[in-house]
Amino acid sequence: VCHIPLRGLPGHSDGMKLDGYAYYSGFGAKAWMPKLVEAKVQAIVSGHMHQARLDPAVDGLPAQVVLGGPQIE
Repeated sequence: VCHIPLRGLPGHSDGMKLDGYAYYSGFGAKAWMPKLVEAKVQAIVSGHMHQARLDPAVDGLPAQVVLGGPQIE
């Protein structure tokens, strides 16, 4: 579980530079994704985006559930 997603969508800013909105944490992904993959973690749960989405597992990376915002559904 982490606040800022560890994976973004194509075209998203990775948050590793000072300009633009941090759609996902490139720093967090760099630090944690290898360990999560090695531990065979199947899903990451995060918020930050104020919209719900499900990113399926791809290229050996775990699935990611992104939540946030006032609508629970």
